[in-house]
Amino acid sequence: MKRNLCDVALMLSRYFLIGFLIQLIAFNTLFAKSGETPLHKATYKNINNLSVKHGFDILKKDKTKNDHTIGSPYNNGKKGISFAPVKKNIDKPTNGSMERSARVAVSGVVSDENGNPLIGVSVKIKGTTQGTATDANGHFQLEAANDATLVFSYIGYENQEVAVNGQTTINVTMHTSATGLNEVVVVGYGTQKKSDLTGAVSSVSSKELQKRPAINIEEMLEGKAAGVKVSTNSGQPGGNTSVRIRGYGSINASNAPLYVVDGIVWTEGIGLLNPNDIQDIEVLKDASATAIYGTRGSNGVILVTTKRGKKGGQVSYNGYVSVGMMARKLPVMNSEQFLKTQDIAYQNIQKFDPAGWASGKYKDKDPKIQRTALIGKLFDEDLNPLYDVDYQDAATRHAISHSQN
Repeated sequence: MKRNLCDVALMLSRYFLIGFLIQLIAFNTLFAKSGETPLHKATYKNINNLSVKHGFDILKKDKTKNDHTIGSPYNNGKKGISFAPVKKNIDKPTNGSMERSARVAVSGVVSDENGNPLIGVSVKIKGTTQGTATDANGHFQLEAANDATLVFSYIGYENQEVAVNGQTTINVTMHTSATGLNEVVVVGYGTQKKSDLTGAVSSVSSKELQKRPAINIEEMLEGKAAGVKVSTNSGQPGGNTSVRIRGYGSINASNAPLYVVDGIVWTEGIGLLNPNDIQDIEVLKDASATAIYGTRGSNGVILVTTKRGKKGGQVSYNGYVSVGMMARKLPVMNSEQFLKTQDIAYQNIQKFDPAGWASGKYKDKDPKIQRTALIGKLFDEDLNPLYDVDYQDAATRHAISHSQN
């Protein structure tokens, strides 16, 4: 029984296998014939012979017609797509294209109009992020393509573009920017035009500072910058002056601002600077001060720029000499007049207090007794004064002052 079942299974398997092979051959034959179906319906007129860079013709021209008909790729010798080599070798790049793609080492020096080397000038290849910066001697070095363009940029100077063109040494002279009307203010780690600045920065120019006489820089700022309070602790000339920017920030710690003179933190006392040497004063009152100077600038920063010489500028001289004296002297008595006044005052006691005078109440008030005790010091043997001094003349004099700027 088992043997009969096995024979039946083998016979069925053979039948199925034969049927599968017949179907496979039929499908292949059917698809092959459909692949030879003419595609003459898609006709494109007025097309010349075309070729591609890999060196083969795409379309074969039909000599009997002006049409270029796309046919079956399996129709060899009939109308259809055929491939024929145009060139045996692929085109090689020309010498010019190879030279343009070659890279060269470019170096040079960047200086200003006076020939001084500039430090930190940005040198970039145009259109890329590749670049470098000049060192302490203004020298730079980088690799760039022959057809590349180098862009030189520096704060306060105009950007310059220089084509490499195979050069290995490029020296550049930077020219100062002509945008002097757009004042630049340093904020944190960047720069902004003052017209675009939204932070709290006050600027006081030298013209504003010279409109009022002042002994020190603190007094020059009084009423000139918003948010800056200047107060004098005493009425003594040259007394200490207190400066507070936007109020008091601490109870125990110092509330004095940080002074920076020409980029250097000034700790010796700002009162030592001559007000006539000041070019301008900048007051930083917001977070930009902390961004630059850290916690030292938490109470604000006062930036002082002093005057300096300029090439081709003007030389100015301002000098004066003055003599000061008392406007009016008070009329006072001399020594003899003062002694007579004392004697008269003592004699008047007898008139206004006769009883006390009779009882000897005022004997120790007698001026002659007091003068006798000072013989040799202030009086002579005859009780005449040894000195006759006008202390207005002794304490004052003609003061000569001058200033040279």
